Amino acid sequence: MQHTLVGFSTELDWRPLYFLKPLPPNRVCSACGLVRPKTALLPCAHTLCEPCYGQCAEAGLHVCPLDGYECQDEDVDWRELRADDVFRREVKCWNQGTGCDYVAPASRIAQHFHHDCGHHSVRCPNFARIMSKVSGSNQELKGVLFMGKIVKDEIANAARKTVDKLSECASAIEAVKAAVQEKNEFIQKVDDHMKSIPRNSELGKTLCVFSVKDVKSLLQTAMKTGGSCYEGELVYLRGYHLSPGVAFRKDGECLKLDPLLRVYKGTIDDALQWPFQPRINLGVIHPKGGKDCMVQVSGGLDWRPLTFLKPIPANRVCSTCGLVRKSTALLPCMHVLCECCYENWD
Repeated sequence: MQHTLVGFSTELDWRPLYFLKPLPPNRVCSACGLVRPKTALLPCAHTLCEPCYGQCAEAGLHVCPLDGYECQDEDVDWRELRADDVFRREVKCWNQGTGCDYVAPASRIAQHFHHDCGHHSVRCPNFARIMSKVSGSNQELKGVLFMGKIVKDEIANAARKTVDKLSECASAIEAVKAAVQEKNEFIQKVDDHMKSIPRNSELGKTLCVFSVKDVKSLLQTAMKTGGSCYEGELVYLRGYHLSPGVAFRKDGECLKLDPLLRVYKGTIDDALQWPFQPRINLGVIHPKGGKDCMVQVSGGLDWRPLTFLKPIPANRVCSTCGLVRKSTALLPCMHVLCECCYENWD
């Protein structure tokens, strides 16, 4: 049974002792659990040491801290425990946990512990292993240290191998990322290119219908300046990227209607025949009455079937009439006028 003595000996005080036979309960304080030379036995059968009893005083009475029983001083039975009675009792060595089986009277246990016991223990700083004095010979300690070094080296080698493997994995991951990025960029380029290529149905068109807007204004402009034009939206006809339209040309007091065709860069120009020599059929449907007429244009370069190389630079096309003439004028505003439009420009 373990008890802690206080007030008996500097060597034994405040150190738990393992008694072979437990002390009587009336010698152990019921409040703090310590064993002191003087104890008070209360009427409620609880035992208090002298310091604990002194702290239980309230208004001339003493109140038991365990059950609240109130009593007078004369009701308390004081008892003393002599040091000799304690020192004769047999106790176990404090090193019993590390293998010491020594038993002696309490008066001699300190001498044994400090000078004779061979079971003192220390804690290994590397492995948190408890080493006893008896088993911890120099040879064993050297062996433990040697094994510790081996384990440490093995851990270091394993760590280095792990770092190398992680580096290889990181390099492989970066390579995969680069390959995926390159593949994604290629797919994006292909996708963009596919989106830019018209469908076969669009490339194979041979007919385009468009409406000329604000004809009255175009006629007035042509009468005033000598010519005007209307250009429709871009379409693909037989694979060529074109913008069809019409041009109004002043001829004396009359206006003549001519087909207008502008060739732009297309997606399959390299697969087409150049020079471009179209045969244009221009059909006109009048908004009033629905009367239509068909005109086939053929002949040379001037107002007749047109012959184009690849798309003409923009600075060679008149910004007013849309025609391509031998000479053009580039205005400060960056617009281009053909010779005829420039002469009629006021």
